[in-house]
Amino acid sequence: MTENLIKILNMQHDQIHKEMENVQEEASKIEPNYDVLLTHMTKFKEKLLEHLELEDAEFYPRLEEMLRKEHEDPTEIIEFGKTMVAISAPVKEFLEKYDTRESIEADLDKFRRSLVDIMTKIFMRISSEDVFIHSQWELYFEEENADVDQTDLKEA
Repeated sequence: MTENLIKILNMQHDQIHKEMENVQEEASKIEPNYDVLLTHMTKFKEKLLEHLELEDAEFYPRLEEMLRKEHEDPTEIIEFGKTMVAISAPVKEFLEKYDTRESIEADLDKFRRSLVDIMTKIFMRISSEDVFIHSQWELYFEEENADVDQTDLKEA
């Protein structure tokens, strides 16, 4: 799974973007179909929570482990992970608050404003990860592969 973790996370980023666009598109209609909107919100929530679980339970701990293995200081990664978790908290609150048709319909304008804020937070998290963290992962993963290739050559 190590080899595919970045690919899986990037694929999930694409799915999250798609689901956010679906929610935004329906929510921006003058008279949205609340059943369709709720369906999109549910898919968005499922994709996002699946992604956060993989990052928080697999990605960050494994990256930290790889840094320690290379005798690198993982403090920056640990702090970055904490920042990402902090960004996730209001997103999760939003998803819990607007998990029924009635909660969305009760104040559509507030939902729309909150949605824009949440989308900004998610884009910020994804962009930060793409630029900083994934490059770190690829750097250490490539070194790990190079070591394996060298070992394989010595054994042959």
